[in-house]
Amino acid sequence: MTKTEELLSRIEKNQAGIEKNQLNLEAHEKECAIRYEMIQRQLDEGGKKFDKLERMIMSMYPFILASIVIAEYFR
Repeated sequence: MTKTEELLSRIEKNQAGIEKNQLNLEAHEKECAIRYEMIQRQLDEGGKKFDKLERMIMSMYPFILASIVIAEYFR
């Protein structure tokens, strides 16, 4: 095998490795996109739950204040 043939053989092997790595990278990027979409969806759902809890807590303040006023009135 001549030097040129050897170099061409090595180039072909490297090209095959590069193409395989490119396919692996593309598959990884697709997987990560799905994963990040799921993470974003969970964060959005968690935000909605926190908003609900915040409304519940804020709705308790008038009751607490009214209780204090009524307790002071009957004192």
